[in-house]
Amino acid sequence: MKRAFSLIELLVTIGVIGILIALSVPALRGIRADSLKTVSLSNVRSILVLFDMYADRYKGQYPIVWEGTWYPMPCRSMIGQANRWETVYRWPAVITELMDWEHGRAIFLAPRARRGTIELGNVTGDGCGDPTSYDYSQSFLARPELWAPRTEGNFPTLQQQWLAPTYQSDVRHPSRKAILWDWEMPYLSRPRKMIGIDLAEQTAMQFTDGHGEFRAPSAATPPIRSDFAGARRPIQRLHNTENGVRGIDF
Repeated sequence: MKRAFSLIELLVTIGVIGILIALSVPALRGIRADSLKTVSLSNVRSILVLFDMYADRYKGQYPIVWEGTWYPMPCRSMIGQANRWETVYRWPAVITELMDWEHGRAIFLAPRARRGTIELGNVTGDGCGDPTSYDYSQSFLARPELWAPRTEGNFPTLQQQWLAPTYQSDVRHPSRKAILWDWEMPYLSRPRKMIGIDLAEQTAMQFTDGHGEFRAPSAATPPIRSDFAGARRPIQRLHNTENGVRGIDF
């Protein structure tokens, strides 16, 4: 005659199963987050391919917003203007000739990032947020001299000299100079550690030689203050690399 489980044995068994599930869920979440981070790394690689295609069209020049020029505004079905330093997050508008926001949103946004859309003619509301999850280093938005250590004799006489474009040939250390990284990371179960300062979380990062890896922006070389570059933005690593695109981040 088969012996049936007693109520106590059944409850103990259910409790053990519950404990095992509780222990496994965080591990499964971690695996899921890691897989989404890998997708994000694939995204920054794809974006660099678009940047390289743009550079091929414009004699090696990196994308920048030209002030006074009208650009399609991502996720708004409108056009607008921006300043040079807003290229950091408005770069999708600059490369729209290669891929517009609606077609490129799968790679312009990190996994689980959400953005709304606003129909043409509806100019009310808060918009749809930043058009991308990936910051573009402002070191690529002006000449390296803008971030050169200041000594008497090397201070440019005209600010306009600094605001000329940068080119692929300007990069001296392509395997150590970051160009793009995931600042948003919406797939993490915990909030990202960034409030106007350097990101401490390891994130998907793309380097100009074509390789990508997970690095923490807070571990990059200390930034250098500039009198003009992105004056409204905090001085941050990767954005304000000493000697700009000629410098080294890691």
